[in-house]
Amino acid sequence: MSDGPVYVFDGACILCNGFVRFLLAHEKAAALRFAAMQSETGRILMQEAGLSAEDPDAVILVEGDRIYYGARAVLCAFGLMRAPWRWMAMFRHLPSWMLEPPYRLLARNRHRFGRPGVCAVAPGRVLG
Repeated sequence: MSDGPVYVFDGACILCNGFVRFLLAHEKAAALRFAAMQSETGRILMQEAGLSAEDPDAVILVEGDRIYYGARAVLCAFGLMRAPWRWMAMFRHLPSWMLEPPYRLLARNRHRFGRPGVCAVAPGRVLG
């Protein structure tokens, strides 16, 4: 995918949809695209990354031939935002043993916060 980075998220998660709206509001360039893991494109990208769309830890960011998983995907997405938000990306260099446990705890419990009625991403930025 050469048209810019793609953030693959859980379209049935209110927290994930909220983070996508946050990214849309604060990104520095309109280059980031989105794919719900329940969509055809999302499922294909998840499979290419060796993951299942049912995996609770399965947020990914695909940037060229690189794939970032879980907490690193979220932190790399912060790197595409305007300051001061992009400064959060520096935490992606922390070791996995520090990043992943809090992320996995939140990811596994994300549906307790509710589920949106529909995916709330801007048309034209969503890959089907």
